[in-house]
Amino acid sequence: MKKLMLVLSNISFSSASVSFAISKAEKEDYELIIIFVLDEEIPESVSSLLMYIGFLGP
Repeated sequence: MKKLMLVLSNISFSSASVSFAISKAEKEDYELIIIFVLDEEIPESVSSLLMYIGFLGP
């Protein structure tokens, strides 16, 4: 069985790409492997930004 890998991240991803990968895997009988990359620095940087612009207190 052929395999199709879809790599996603918490920074951004395309809904169209996800739909395409699922559709392609179904049509071609591929095994769909999905990897979601987590960046542990993102929550801290977002929190710092929100505090800086005043949306979140210390």
